Amino acid sequence: MRKELGVEGVEDFRVDGRGIPYVRFRDEYVPLNVVGDGTRLLLLGVAALSCLGADLIILDDPEVHLHPGYMDVLSRCVVRAAKDGSQVFISTHSIEIIDRVLEAVRGRGLEGELRVLRMKWIERELKVETMDYKEAIEEHEEIQADLRIP
Repeated sequence: MRKELGVEGVEDFRVDGRGIPYVRFRDEYVPLNVVGDGTRLLLLGVAALSCLGADLIILDDPEVHLHPGYMDVLSRCVVRAAKDGSQVFISTHSIEIIDRVLEAVRGRGLEGELRVLRMKWIERELKVETMDYKEAIEEHEEIQADLRIP
């Protein structure tokens, strides 16, 4: 589990006979309900992204309560799930998640698969702009546009 998460000190994850999940930090098992929200959400996200054979994974605002240092871990797991054949949808208001997913995709053979959808209301109608990887990178890096804001 430590290698999967990339989180210092996380050594194991288990569920006891009563169904209570525990995570091991530095040789001590701790009930999952006493660790921070960010760690719990990261574990949940990694578990969802690690489901073998999942055709579709939907993450809604995965950055909520997530420590900024864990965004890289989550982004790498998203890319790994996509490489394993899952279709991953992320709904976010976080430019940091967008940045990290774009970076995690770079050089991993998924550039042709990634799409960024930016939605905006125009005269009481929802408009959707679709960008491929290259367009999203150009829009964000060259123009320094915030892809969350139209």
